[in-house]
Amino acid sequence: MDRNELLKANEALHRRRKAEGVGNGPQSISRPASRLVETEGQTVVDYFEALAGGNGQNPAHVIDGSRAMWDSFNSDRHPKLQEAVRIIKKWYNQRLDVGGALIIAGGYGCGKSHLAKAVADLYGWQAVFYEETKLFKAIQQGYGGHGDSEHTIFMKARRAPLLIYDDLGSYETDNDAWIQNIYRQLFDRRFEEGKGFLITTNLALKGTPSEFEERVGGRNFTRILGAVEHPEYYVNLFGVPDYRLRHFV
Repeated sequence: MDRNELLKANEALHRRRKAEGVGNGPQSISRPASRLVETEGQTVVDYFEALAGGNGQNPAHVIDGSRAMWDSFNSDRHPKLQEAVRIIKKWYNQRLDVGGALIIAGGYGCGKSHLAKAVADLYGWQAVFYEETKLFKAIQQGYGGHGDSEHTIFMKARRAPLLIYDDLGSYETDNDAWIQNIYRQLFDRRFEEGKGFLITTNLALKGTPSEFEERVGGRNFTRILGAVEHPEYYVNLFGVPDYRLRHFV
């Protein structure tokens, strides 16, 4: 399918979504809705590259609606991704609104951040999405009077019906006490107030202590797993090949 066909298909999708009222609040993943046009076996990168071709138009200006990231995710490339989609659907529709947490763990390029962004896309503007490295740099800038203060950032996370925390463990620091205090501020109140959150990470839960526990600290670790509640909601994508390397291996 060439770019012009994709653009025409997305214009039609835009009209259908407006008629269906998509984007007016959290959308159930299982709800019947118009899907983004994609060929069999097509991946999200192929799709966005096709849309971005030609005049250099930003795909974000082409794709409309709150299911764009979800519908463009290709789970067919690995069985673990198919299982991940099943679990995320179940969590989103049954556990999120009662304060359940979800962890998506895996190596680079496995699709965990795409899935996290897809959940944010589905949920709508009330979801707060923080990527760890950007968040910690923003907090440090706030110490110097530039940008939002640490308190403002934490209050924004606390008030949001859904917090999505991407790439936990990616920020390099030797100050464990500082970083673990940030985790406590972000996740503790959500646990106490019964608000759902989603974490992606490349740190494994296996081991005593695990990489994940060493990073967040023992107290935060038990609180986070208490919110996860069931092992099913630890989505293990380790072993899924790095999609970005598909042309080089």
